[in-house]
Amino acid sequence: MEWTADVLPQGRMSDELLNRLLAEFKAHNAEITSLEPYLNNEPFLDKRFLSTLRQIRTWFEGNIEVSTNASLLTPDISRAIVDERLVSDFRFSRFWCIT
Repeated sequence: MEWTADVLPQGRMSDELLNRLLAEFKAHNAEITSLEPYLNNEPFLDKRFLSTLRQIRTWFEGNIEVSTNASLLTPDISRAIVDERLVSDFRFSRFWCIT
């Protein structure tokens, strides 16, 4: 069985790549109905995540899905997400690995 770490580069996405991807999403905004702005990680590990959600929400009215283990949610982050309607589908999950 291949693990994601074996096939995908690890680490933080550069600001340049993030901005390029957001620009591409924005250019195709009319064609996108749902967006999950993270990949196989705890999205709130990236300190830019709340800012990224805010940036996306300025031009995207579709569904934004976020799945988190909630370990890094603070009252301020939670309040911003709700008050600013940054996320449409907010999922809380716990994954356990039993070997």
